[in-house]
Amino acid sequence: MNAGVLILSSNAPKGERPMEWRVRTCVTAIGLGTALLLVGSLWPELGSAAEAGDAGRVHEVKKGDTLWDLSTSYLRDPFLWPAIWEANRSHIADPHWIYPGQRFLIPPMYVPPEAKVPTEAEAPPEEPIEVEETAAVDFVTEAAPQLAVARDLAHKAGFITDVELPGGFIVASIQDEREDLIRHDVVYINLGSDDGTMVGDCFTVYRLDRNVRHPKTGRNLGRLVRVIGQLCVTAVQERTSTAMIMESYDPLRVKDRITPYREIWIQADERPVITDLATEGVLVTTRDEKDVIWPFDVVYIDKGSHDSIVPGDIFTVHQPGEQVRDPASGETLRLPEQIVGSIQVLSVNEATAAAYVAATSETREMKVGDRVRLYAKMPPAGE
Repeated sequence: MNAGVLILSSNAPKGERPMEWRVRTCVTAIGLGTALLLVGSLWPELGSAAEAGDAGRVHEVKKGDTLWDLSTSYLRDPFLWPAIWEANRSHIADPHWIYPGQRFLIPPMYVPPEAKVPTEAEAPPEEPIEVEETAAVDFVTEAAPQLAVARDLAHKAGFITDVELPGGFIVASIQDEREDLIRHDVVYINLGSDDGTMVGDCFTVYRLDRNVRHPKTGRNLGRLVRVIGQLCVTAVQERTSTAMIMESYDPLRVKDRITPYREIWIQADERPVITDLATEGVLVTTRDEKDVIWPFDVVYIDKGSHDSIVPGDIFTVHQPGEQVRDPASGETLRLPEQIVGSIQVLSVNEATAAAYVAATSETREMKVGDRVRLYAKMPPAGE
């Protein structure tokens, strides 16, 4: 397969529906943003299944529901959540936010139509048909063709830091009736003209999470910074400023911390290139302390700008091979190491980097403490 070209076979694995397999394969190979566009293009297939018997389902949203969960429950695949969003766009303003009591139409699962035996008059002429057979996309060999990551995904990934961040706090909002603040809400911050704040200044909204220790050495790497949004100043007073929330990845609240927004440099229109640079590190933690790591989970590694790592770089994730006993000699043998997935870097600090899981193995679970090895690197700027 040529770099950057995805060929989807119509031969889904046994027991898996064709469209589900196509979406999952595409997500693994080319990343979330492109895959969501694919789901949109496949929407007619979803809609055409109204006769399949599972059309017309309605779900009433309960506290804690997400589109991801609903897609898992009803469509058997969390990555099909855009289908539910598309079916209910008239009352889902932002797919990040759904509310208890809302009623959503659940689109039907795609069921391939039964083959129709043509009549003699309908039978097509007997001509040879060339069929291009393509293998399922491999999660390692197809890692490199992915484009550099999206800026909003890189921003909300958060980071690990061992220094105190400059900034201030959200001190109030004009939405007195609501504790949770979302995009386009107006808030007040405790930074004003006396602090050098100006109209147009933007700030990252964050919360300090747990201390992170290196899983191999025990060394303290710093605090995990959970980025929850972004706001920009619209008016300035001496000691306070008015700001509008521009992005809300999680609900924001009064007393949340803010720090000046740092632009994440990402090369545009470039693809990572397979490299032979010997850069190895360790997967040190996950953002959500998950026992099982899935595609698109955010993880952190102990390599950063000091190691010339940049957003878009791709690492493979490795585990040591199993130990077995040689029946002839009785000695213990170590089998070759196993590649259990790939990750793509979202943002970097000096000694650490945030990444998302691009793909995982079907036979082994990725874990904190696994080794990571640089596989593909973004070309230097200007090349």
